[in-house]
Amino acid sequence: MPFINYTFFLDALAYYEIALFILSFCLSVYFSHKKHTLEKICFVEKPKYVIATFLATLLVSYLVCFLPVSYILIASLQEGTGLYFNLLSIIYFLLRWLSILSISQAVGYVVGLLIKKNFVYLLAAPFSILFSHLNETFFDIFLDGETLLKVSNLFSLQKIFINAIDIDYSGPRIDLLYLVKQLIVLTLMFLLVSIIKILSNKKVKLKSIVYLCSSFIVLGLFTCGYINLFPQSYEYSDKLYALEDIDNGYKVRSYEGKIKLSENSNFYCVLDVEKGEGDLIIRLDRAFQIEDITVNGNSVNFSKSGDYISIPQVGLPAAQSFTIEFSYSGRVQYINDVNCVNIYTSFISSALPPNFAFIPIIDGDMSVKNCNFDVVSSNNVISNLDVDNLDNSNHYEISGSASSFCIFSGFLETMDINGTTIYKAKYNQITDYWNEYQASLSRRYLDPYTGTLQEDIPFRPQKVFMIYYLYGVVGYPVVFDNYMMLNYGFTS
Repeated sequence: MPFINYTFFLDALAYYEIALFILSFCLSVYFSHKKHTLEKICFVEKPKYVIATFLATLLVSYLVCFLPVSYILIASLQEGTGLYFNLLSIIYFLLRWLSILSISQAVGYVVGLLIKKNFVYLLAAPFSILFSHLNETFFDIFLDGETLLKVSNLFSLQKIFINAIDIDYSGPRIDLLYLVKQLIVLTLMFLLVSIIKILSNKKVKLKSIVYLCSSFIVLGLFTCGYINLFPQSYEYSDKLYALEDIDNGYKVRSYEGKIKLSENSNFYCVLDVEKGEGDLIIRLDRAFQIEDITVNGNSVNFSKSGDYISIPQVGLPAAQSFTIEFSYSGRVQYINDVNCVNIYTSFISSALPPNFAFIPIIDGDMSVKNCNFDVVSSNNVISNLDVDNLDNSNHYEISGSASSFCIFSGFLETMDINGTTIYKAKYNQITDYWNEYQASLSRRYLDPYTGTLQEDIPFRPQKVFMIYYLYGVVGYPVVFDNYMMLNYGFTS
């Protein structure tokens, strides 16, 4: 089976990682059962040779990591991937394989010290299940829903959301959740080494108990952090296809502002609003913490419930138009019904699809708005509006007119097909973009404002986003203004 790029191939080696855990566990058990006759004759203290044997076995097992690194280096030359992508891939897979080897070695050594019988090798099977994606079968007996997903991924040392269809432009997902997971592994490793030291001493020392208790406390803190950072599930009808018309006659005439995309993103947005009747209801995602809202430069009272902000009519000017300034920030991480984090911002990539309220939106307002945003991102940025990369830096100027607005960042590039701009993943080796595009023109399409499938696309789109787009649709194009969203072909 062909893969989009070499990272997808390495991610597909899930069962090889389980085999690696089992072999590493058994190797550690073997050395924990060694008699250490020479060390005893030389009067070497037991804690010293026990810890030394464990560390030597651990370091030797780390040599296995040359396999994924060597493969990445060779595959990167074949596929022509860039240095930034390659370095991220090496860091991502090295950390993952080191985690598997470290925990399997430490658990195997502890179990080997506790049980001196040969049947202990059989325990490699249950431990490999516990620390892999297979643990979901076990936890499913006691848990369900989001709790099951959180606990399963917390214990698993493998790729998070391993069964999800991947985003093709994101690159290796080194985000805050991944980094906290590595800290959990490091703390668990320290805890297991403390247990090894206690088991190797005839008497339990106070210092070892302090190390052990400290490890438990820190492990608990990191675990709480991991659970709090875990992506939230969402409904497409709430975030992307809100069909309720609640504009009350208010219209946004223009947007301008500044956006900094990162793990915790910052937004400053100014709206020029046309006066309506009644209270002004604005949708801004609940993930954001509002720092300030002003109307014509003056502070205003407002209430917030879920994704909706309500500004009373009495707090609005009597003029036919006014400006509202929003300052807000937050960490956006949403997971869909097939366990893919596909609405998010992070250090390396971001996905903010059309109609997601990362900027203030008035539901029902389908008028064309003038937009001008200064966007900061560490990776390439694309949008349905015009994008100008200022001085080839991480600053982008996004401007234009449309009724909707989207931003995607990551390993992305553009290509031109007969006057149509195609946005695609930079390192996708298998998608035939021309054939996929041609096939999409004969399919039915989704109208995002009615939520219904329509026959025959009414115009030739100027821009086509042929990237990951599984937001409640499978294979069907989604048509906005003068652009079309089309999944990159994985499911079509």
